[in-house]
Amino acid sequence: MAHHTRLIKSAREWRDLLVELDEQHVLSFDTEYENRGYPRVKVCGFSIAWRRGRNDFHSAYVPLNHTQEIHTPLPNRPEHTEWRRIEWQLPVEYVRPGLKKLMNSGKLIVMHNAQADLKILHIMGVETPRIRLFDTMIASWLLITDREHGLKPLTRDIFGYVMTELVQFAPDEYFEDRSKPRLKSGKRKGLYRLKKSKVRLVTRVGMDDILKYAGDDAYYTLRLYIGFRKKLKREKMYRLFNELLMEDVLYINEMEETGMVIDRAYMKKFVKRLSRRITKYNTRIFNMRPGKMRGVEFNIGSGAQLNLVLFGCVAETDWYHHDRKKWLPVAPARYDKLSTERRKIFRKKFSRKRAEFHPERCEFHVEPIGDPGKSGNYSVSADNLKKFAFDGHRVCKLMSEVNGMSHLVGMVEGWLKRAVHCKDGTWRLFGRFNMHGTRTGRLSSSDPNLQNIPTRDPRYPIRMAFIAPRGMKFVDADYSQIELKLLAHFSGDKRMIRVFKADGDLHSEMAIQAYKLKRPKGLSLLEQGKWVKKNHPEQRARAKTINFATIYGAGPVTLAIKNDIPLPEAKHIHSEHPRTFPGAHRWMKHMRQFCTKHGFVRTLFKRKRLLPNAKINPYDYPRGDPRQRQAFIDQSAAHRRAINTPIQGSAADMILLAMRNIRRHWKKEGEWLKTIFPTCQVHDELVFYVVGDRAQEYLETNISIMKRVYKLVVPVDAEGNIGNNWKDAK
Repeated sequence: MAHHTRLIKSAREWRDLLVELDEQHVLSFDTEYENRGYPRVKVCGFSIAWRRGRNDFHSAYVPLNHTQEIHTPLPNRPEHTEWRRIEWQLPVEYVRPGLKKLMNSGKLIVMHNAQADLKILHIMGVETPRIRLFDTMIASWLLITDREHGLKPLTRDIFGYVMTELVQFAPDEYFEDRSKPRLKSGKRKGLYRLKKSKVRLVTRVGMDDILKYAGDDAYYTLRLYIGFRKKLKREKMYRLFNELLMEDVLYINEMEETGMVIDRAYMKKFVKRLSRRITKYNTRIFNMRPGKMRGVEFNIGSGAQLNLVLFGCVAETDWYHHDRKKWLPVAPARYDKLSTERRKIFRKKFSRKRAEFHPERCEFHVEPIGDPGKSGNYSVSADNLKKFAFDGHRVCKLMSEVNGMSHLVGMVEGWLKRAVHCKDGTWRLFGRFNMHGTRTGRLSSSDPNLQNIPTRDPRYPIRMAFIAPRGMKFVDADYSQIELKLLAHFSGDKRMIRVFKADGDLHSEMAIQAYKLKRPKGLSLLEQGKWVKKNHPEQRARAKTINFATIYGAGPVTLAIKNDIPLPEAKHIHSEHPRTFPGAHRWMKHMRQFCTKHGFVRTLFKRKRLLPNAKINPYDYPRGDPRQRQAFIDQSAAHRRAINTPIQGSAADMILLAMRNIRRHWKKEGEWLKTIFPTCQVHDELVFYVVGDRAQEYLETNISIMKRVYKLVVPVDAEGNIGNNWKDAK
């Protein structure tokens, strides 16, 4: 279907566009911008699309800050040019009132990735308190979880149209790299080297190119809405999408715009302290090397050097030529001199797969896991290092800890670079929370990830660096054992239900059964849980691991590694779980059978996840066929997801419903974003900034709302705390 995109160049054209849009009930909206990390965003323009008739689509683009190159020679630089704003463009101040009225008029506003577009609107000064949203990215994720949800992949797969990529016509932004000395020769002699950033300069794109690009964005977003709306209603998920997920998009957007206040001075001290600890651990590792190599340093972060030290493995320097199908000696210097792009092309023709072992150079005699990769080296990932440590290699345990500390140092240093100095004098981190980032429905976090911060290890108290603004407090509320309670709800296991209804401790019950603990007579289930916590904390911790590992399909080996216990003991605990909670395992068997038959599962709120691999029959392939082995792997993975998705997905749905209800309550009270601000969400945990003298009131109200979200066969419990920093509030 052809559509025409008009360019809005004058105030009269903008007024005429608003009059035409006033007659529409549904329209799509998309923004173009240069993103240097929120709130450092430059708005370039926005596009709108609407439909007059069945196949009569129209779109318009309103440029705001596009530039053109002006030749302005300087005395010593006659070729000098400048980029100046095109004068005929409408200013943001002029379009703001009309855009604000349009967004809050009750029309259905269709966006693709609404969180990004809403932030741009707010940067423009357009508030959207009464906006009605339809996010096609969330609709795509809800309908088919396991696919790409970007606008361009969806347009290609559904309509067969390949959209233009921004990288094809938007130039890169360069900045001076002041971390290195000035250049001593060349055209930029005496100046710093230019380094490419990840930002595309949309403002410098030609008007014809951006007109087609922005018009396509709005047009295909509208067409996706037409198809997705019908499918959501057919799958009976439209109410879930409209009444829950779209309101949560607004909550998440407000949470992203609030950000998290950090203590930069504490973070800098933390990095220095952890760096000193890394140096000590490195020295211990180097001193564990045998013979003449004792004390000699090597790079613990290098996979090739770890392969030599641990396994005595050296990847060969010969390269395999795929076209000629033989090994060829290629000079390393030739490969080292190639650029990154050239190396990618080079590796399509050549690959290093062979490895040589040198037992005399092997220092710690570790047995590698799996096959070597393309580089010829064996994997020395964090998981493999933990397995080596479990096998008794003490040096691998130290290496694993060094890698963990190095990762944490890099993460904190990244936060310090990303932190934004705000108008209120605070330094804040503005992360992204993605609803479509996981298959189960949990929110994921990125740029930076605020959900993987260590919480329990007292050696790394990094949560103390996240502080509340002046005059405010942290309020942290989270669900208690919600996934295990959902397992009891779905399975109807009598023992689980009895323990939860008596306010007992499920982990203590498992520990008593697995280790045959002799408890005092006459104790209630509540007192029994307290007794186990006090007298047998290690056994309870191991029982807790098996309770949660059951949901994720972990085996005895994983339990042994996580708990650092002998494999026979892990096997014994693992075998006791079905005897302790038989109803739960009957339900798991039922879910595997249901998924194999139907190819999908649903959560508590009827959210559907397709699992086509569950219907694979591995015995369709002859014995010994590699495809049969792969079919077994794919089917077993689908069976694990058939158990995990209803539990973890339902927990995600409940926390999303709690977020919506909390937002509704405080908006009705007139307090939302005035005295209470959402700042973070970590799976089943909600974090807020609240006015200090009312913190207890806010905490009790939020916990009360969370408890009443959904009625299960067992009581739903939530707990929380108040503090000046995140560690104290958790």
